[in-house]
Amino acid sequence: MSCTDVPQLLSQIAALAVRAHDRTEFRSGTLALLQTLIPFDVAFFQSGASTAGPEPVTWGLPPLTERLLARKADTIWSELAGIRAAALGAGGVVEASGLISTDSELGRMWRSERPVNHLCVGALEEGRTALVMGRASEPFVRRELELLRLSLAVLGLGDRRASEVQEALGARLTPREQEIFDFVSRGYNNREIASVLGTSPFTVRNQLCRLFRKVGVSGRSELVGLAATATRRARTG
Repeated sequence: MSCTDVPQLLSQIAALAVRAHDRTEFRSGTLALLQTLIPFDVAFFQSGASTAGPEPVTWGLPPLTERLLARKADTIWSELAGIRAAALGAGGVVEASGLISTDSELGRMWRSERPVNHLCVGALEEGRTALVMGRASEPFVRRELELLRLSLAVLGLGDRRASEVQEALGARLTPREQEIFDFVSRGYNNREIASVLGTSPFTVRNQLCRLFRKVGVSGRSELVGLAATATRRARTG
């Protein structure tokens, strides 16, 4: 890890937070960015009941392990409580390999298909969200834990911003709806959007009408206002 890695990573996470349309997209993209500098075999984001998305966002988990995590999410979240507290006491990140009981759901989950012997846990949003990363062979070293610690503030802000946008829109958009929403937010008219997407203004108009109904607004200005309100709340929250 070089001295340029940290600002570059933080900039990439911040840019992802602006682009992401919901928390799932932001968390998945964040794991891809982190993996380039802190190589891990498996990872997942998980939040408490008050802030949870539809399901934990994961990376590299075998199918059985992923099903166990989804099915036992509440229990595993409770088992992570002590580790989250330890992470907060250590500046936000802790090497957690020795903090997990082999008899716990989390311990059994790691042994189900792919052995994971080394774990680190980052606590976001004062412990309301946990980022868990695991490796089979090599322990996480100090510089990797420090890089993750330095990333936590930007991760927390981005996670909140992505959640605010999703909640403001009130619906998960399809990829095409997301494209149209982005162009409308930037001030493109229907003819300009059609030119970029390679379709007709009539088709864009119909897609835009469906998007209005989906998020519960009556027109273009209200749609843009929802996103602007979400962005302001995320920046000042």
